[in-house]
Amino acid sequence: MGKINEQTQWEHEVYQVARTDKIEGGRTGIANLQAQQLGNRTQWLKTMLESVEYIRARTFFKTSDDPDGTITGLAATPSGQVFQVAQGVDSITSFTLYVNDSGAAKPIANPAGMAAIQQISQNVTDVRSNVTEGDAQKTARGETIIGGLADENGRSTLFMAENGAVYAGGVRMGNERVAAEAGLLWALADDTPEATPWLKFYDDGWVDPLWLENPLPPVAVRNLTTVGPYGSTGNAFDPVNLAIREKTLKPVNDFNDQIAAWSGAFLFDGDYARGRAAADWMLRWARFNALTGSNSAVGIADYDRHWRAVNIGLTYWKLDKVTPLGWRPALLRWLNLLGDAVSERMELYGNNNHKTWAACALLSLWNATGRQAFYDKAAAQFLTDLGHINDNGTINVELLRGSKALHYHHFTFGPLVMMCEIAQLHGEDWYALDGGRIHLLAETVIHGITDPAWFRTLSGAGTQDISEIGHGWGGMPFYVRRFPDVVAGRMPETADHYVDTWMGGDCNKLSTLWVK
Repeated sequence: MGKINEQTQWEHEVYQVARTDKIEGGRTGIANLQAQQLGNRTQWLKTMLESVEYIRARTFFKTSDDPDGTITGLAATPSGQVFQVAQGVDSITSFTLYVNDSGAAKPIANPAGMAAIQQISQNVTDVRSNVTEGDAQKTARGETIIGGLADENGRSTLFMAENGAVYAGGVRMGNERVAAEAGLLWALADDTPEATPWLKFYDDGWVDPLWLENPLPPVAVRNLTTVGPYGSTGNAFDPVNLAIREKTLKPVNDFNDQIAAWSGAFLFDGDYARGRAAADWMLRWARFNALTGSNSAVGIADYDRHWRAVNIGLTYWKLDKVTPLGWRPALLRWLNLLGDAVSERMELYGNNNHKTWAACALLSLWNATGRQAFYDKAAAQFLTDLGHINDNGTINVELLRGSKALHYHHFTFGPLVMMCEIAQLHGEDWYALDGGRIHLLAETVIHGITDPAWFRTLSGAGTQDISEIGHGWGGMPFYVRRFPDVVAGRMPETADHYVDTWMGGDCNKLSTLWVK
């Protein structure tokens, strides 16, 4: 007759035979399943009860003749078996467990005793009972403190606020997701009203130790949304639109202007810390593919992107000797994505200065990445732009701007010069292309700025408003230094407005470095 082989294991449930079950005997048959499970439980309970009796029989106590209890414990315990010695109510351990190791008592465990539990209980306090009413119950951020651990002097060393934030040694271990920064899980921050983070943890595994000696970059903007600066006439700045632009473009401008300044501090003054900080900012924006998104319709957001892309590419070049090698793959991936976005939207532009600026951005990004497609497209557009220059140095499409015609001739001249200068870095003379046609535009721009009435007569475009000439000046110091005989003193070599953060920052110094 067969029998059930019981196992020492606890069965969490006993099977209830269903009406549809096929009743079979044998070791795995359903008829014996319940008996097997109940037998296993019985065997497990029997073992537990015997263990309790065993431990009770193997529990020993300290005496004057046996100070640590091991003499009697070893005498009553076979080699290889365990015994325990009670430690007393005032001890932080309840028992010390020993194994008889060939006649030697070898300690193997010390379970916590009542004294340890009481000590923890005394130190786990309601922090609010140790402070005065009012602001003292709150952190510097205004969070209400609900409890924590105190040291022997009653000073809170670890405490929790009602919103779940934990403070350890005065450092805030924030646990809220920061909605404005995609992927940020939590951060370690200081205990100030601003809760400035110093260590960030992201959902992709990135741990970000922050550069405390420099401010943090603005939150990266992937899809830029803004408005144009002009009103309905198309030639006069609209105060409302300018206010909107100032707000919507602030993170982009802050980022762009700062990396231009810091990269210049490194390149011109050897400020390694500022250069490293600029590269750090670039890397942070690279992680979130900043400025690579596009809206459904071509517009001002695309233009604002390619204007800054010129500087971003030049900044990477300026930081070549300070950017860590480990950062470069992520940066180059971003610059390629940025160039792809500029290139794709450029196809939808009209043949005006926007294509010129987009081409300048592509050449700047080629200078950074070495991507041949960027070079080819920029070079083709440069030749197209030269073909738009009339024999008198004017550009037909820019003459249509009326009182802003000279302004936009200058706005086209700047990026064309910068493209020539980037090409010069690689031994190519773009100034000489198409019979040096760029010099016709240069003469019209320089002569026109020094004598707007002359330009009005030349172009028939009416009285010129050049009060708003701004970005684009960055090309002028290069041209002045490279062709002093042509300029003939009509433009200064150095000027405050030659600092152009769309074209590399301080172009006074950059032109001195490039033009030999």
